[in-house]
Amino acid sequence: MIKKIIVSLAIATSVNAGIKDGVGKQFLEKHCYDCHDEDIQKGKLDLASLSFDPSDVLNSKKWEKVYKAVANGDMPPKKKKQPEEDFKLQFLSALEKPLYEADVKRQKEQGRTRVRRINRVEFERTLSDILGMQLDIKDLLPEDASKDGFDTVGEALNVSSVQIAAYMNALDLVLDKATTLYEQPKSNKYELKYQENIQLMQVYRRTGAFYIRPEGDGIVIFSPQKHAHLNSELGQYVIPFDGKYKVNFRAQSLRSEKPLTLNVRTGGRGHFETNDVPQTRLAYVNIPTDKLTPFEYEAEFVQGQAFRLYPEMLPHMRFTSEGRIMGIKKDMTGKQAEFKGPGIHIESVHVEGPIIEKWPPLSHELLWGGVKTIKKKGVKPNENINAHLDGEPKREAKPKLTKIKKKKVGSAPYVFDPKQKIKGEMCYPNAGKPSPFHATLVLAPDDPKAEAVRLMTRFAPVAFRRDVKPEEVQRHIDLVHYWLDEGVDFEESMKAGYKSLLTSSHFLYHKPAFTQQGEISDIALSERLSYFLWSSKPDEELLNLAKSGDIRDEKILSAQVERMLKDPRSECFLDNFLGQWLDLRKIDFTEPDSKIYPEFDPVLKWSMTEEVVAFFRELMEKDLSVENIIDSEFAMINERLARHYELPPVKGMEIRRVELPEDTPRGGVIGMSAIHKVTANGASTSPVVRGVWILERIMGIHPPPPPTSVDGIEADIRGTKTVLDQLEKHRESKACASCHQLIDPPGVALECFDVIGAWRTNYRNLNVEKASKRIKFFPNAPLPIVYETGLPVVASYELKDGRRFEDINQFKQMFLENPDDIAKNVVEKMITYATGSGISMSDHRDVKAVVGKIREKDYGFRSLIHEVVKSEIFQRK
Repeated sequence: MIKKIIVSLAIATSVNAGIKDGVGKQFLEKHCYDCHDEDIQKGKLDLASLSFDPSDVLNSKKWEKVYKAVANGDMPPKKKKQPEEDFKLQFLSALEKPLYEADVKRQKEQGRTRVRRINRVEFERTLSDILGMQLDIKDLLPEDASKDGFDTVGEALNVSSVQIAAYMNALDLVLDKATTLYEQPKSNKYELKYQENIQLMQVYRRTGAFYIRPEGDGIVIFSPQKHAHLNSELGQYVIPFDGKYKVNFRAQSLRSEKPLTLNVRTGGRGHFETNDVPQTRLAYVNIPTDKLTPFEYEAEFVQGQAFRLYPEMLPHMRFTSEGRIMGIKKDMTGKQAEFKGPGIHIESVHVEGPIIEKWPPLSHELLWGGVKTIKKKGVKPNENINAHLDGEPKREAKPKLTKIKKKKVGSAPYVFDPKQKIKGEMCYPNAGKPSPFHATLVLAPDDPKAEAVRLMTRFAPVAFRRDVKPEEVQRHIDLVHYWLDEGVDFEESMKAGYKSLLTSSHFLYHKPAFTQQGEISDIALSERLSYFLWSSKPDEELLNLAKSGDIRDEKILSAQVERMLKDPRSECFLDNFLGQWLDLRKIDFTEPDSKIYPEFDPVLKWSMTEEVVAFFRELMEKDLSVENIIDSEFAMINERLARHYELPPVKGMEIRRVELPEDTPRGGVIGMSAIHKVTANGASTSPVVRGVWILERIMGIHPPPPPTSVDGIEADIRGTKTVLDQLEKHRESKACASCHQLIDPPGVALECFDVIGAWRTNYRNLNVEKASKRIKFFPNAPLPIVYETGLPVVASYELKDGRRFEDINQFKQMFLENPDDIAKNVVEKMITYATGSGISMSDHRDVKAVVGKIREKDYGFRSLIHEVVKSEIFQRK
């Protein structure tokens, strides 16, 4: 033991001397120790005492940060004397070589990436593809931790007992849904008339012609979701069974010079929707003004959903008690009936489904195919939850209510007065809450144990995504046999076996086998590729190429990448990669303050994220340069975004490519409102937050966290001091100045965009006196405004090298001077996401090689994906 310690100390001393003698020692003493010695330890870094041992991972990481800081020109600080270029290069070379060699040695011995667990998105997508059914289970699992910006990095993906319990609960639901031991659900066609909806018509009779008004065979809706989400619910029908349905209706915009936007979606029942029933949005669609226009959709819906159609982007409004028609002393000609605002006329909604192409479905055949079934005794067939729609409507909508003088405890102040003798519409009651279909068949194998062997042996290769040896599946078969011996029925015993397979390391982990050359195996390569571009398992074609050994052929591999990018499943790559890299997953983390930003609406939020995904889809499909990330001559927008960006009008809610005027601040990711929203809180922006975001996400630079002793910049909603004043105060601190030289310029450049990404020349300040009063929304009146114009926005600053920009466009042009840096950052982010490991010292040469290849292809985004897949770093263990 003592001998090993002596040898280790000798090695460390030898390596230590390599950087702390000669040019290394000279550079550190001349340019580093003034701030990073035992006495000062700026940034909690004492280089004078820090040993140099690249074989130690933690020690190596610290010296890598030193290397990057010097290489990027961040250290020494600009106010300090700068080293001569030759001297700096000699130091970097002396530092890089041992760090690089130690990392190469470590990767050869241990591999570049850790064996990692599939994350919850991959868990959901893999099971969906295996079973051939749409699953929505990721939210049942604990949120995955992230490292280096992604939840695909192995170091962050641990497993706990809580996680295993969540897997088991989710799999219970999945296996129950995949097992269809009942008759094929009947497909029905229904016409859902608004004037036959009991809830809708009673609300209309109690409140008068305000939120809704009968019109012909349909209704006109005058209010957006805030008031119409209940009144627009067609509650007499619910989706009876998960599956595909056809929906069509006719609609027309009324009392409007231009088409109004209709939200067509499904969701849960009742006034307050819960997460028990997910929402499915069919479309935001513009409704023409000239005539009733037909619309038709076909989509996958979830059991229990009800249809909801209502306008968006209309002003909120509310009537005072004097305007409501609630008592018998008020008639139907009150203020509500005088409302002259715009609305959308919707006729009845026609729905057909479920549309079933094969029964039993693929999921059932995979789990139970070939097993004999018999009818379950004493069980009735599943009922149609919407059967009441097969007859005539039988309930009468109650007319106006009568106000009672004394409100009894627990009773409403208004009661129905039958003496009024006012006939209401004949309506259907609301549909009940559907239950999962109950089994009418029972699995009855002649030889349960033999069937268990057959089914488990057939399922294991599908679940494990490779060929399986008999001994690998035997313990799962033994588990099924154990429960059968205990008297548990065949279905439950088999489900225990399936859950055992689907919680084993062979399913939950990417477990690549390695070749002697340090590459991952062909099977592992197919899996890495499929989870990179599809977030799911390899399909049959990809696996067959891996089994034949042809997958590494450059032409074949390139053809597979092309095929996979053209497949609709590649949307998973855009959603998951962009969702984490650009923080799109955080779009709902904050809600803009409606008092300061009353123009923010659900359509704008939806359009924001759609813009980003559509933009990168355009880069990918056209192989456009990654320089477009910084600035582009086009944007992917719709009517709502065009208005938000103050661009020439665009017709329709469909996202499409639009060429931009030369002087616009839009163009590129930096000009997109989704980015401005996720880098702001609900009331104000912070140049520090935005500056750090630009550095980390776009430039690939990671500034250290702020010292704990320094207070952050607080938002000043009263507008008494400028952001620049606060930044200058921070820069007076020596502990803050060096980092703020990097952070402040991009953050200040983005100050021209507000919380929701609109262009601004002045800040908005909350008028505390107005805001303290209850805001009243009156019909036929402008929107109440409780904010006021504040101090002017200053979006000009200087870079750390002294160059000055006057606006966001100048800043972007300075950014574009080094396209290699832009490409390098994208390559590093993509490699981290795809391989499950961050970029280490020995990876930089591979990254540089990829950048060199895509430089020859004009930095094309699609070319970049191809070169990442072909790279040694992607195919290395």
